[in-house]
Amino acid sequence: MTVHEILEQAKALSPQDQRDLTKHLIALLNIENPIEWLIEQHQQQPEQVVVDDMGYPEGYFDETYGMFADDPIERNQPSDFEQRDSLE
Repeated sequence: MTVHEILEQAKALSPQDQRDLTKHLIALLNIENPIEWLIEQHQQQPEQVVVDDMGYPEGYFDETYGMFADDPIERNQPSDFEQRDSLE
């Protein structure tokens, strides 16, 4: 199981279960001060994102293609408009 898959499953947890999971991860990673750790992580240089020749992150379409397959976008037909008096 990948980290991405674990995070997706964690999103489905109740808020209480998310807090419990966070507490367990903090203990597992032996983080003494979670606030300081988060600040340090935030201040670190972000990873360089490799983009393709069109400017999208590499693998973007491979990761997102078909995300809405179970919930297709439907285009409703336009409704009939009422007839109005013409301008003179």
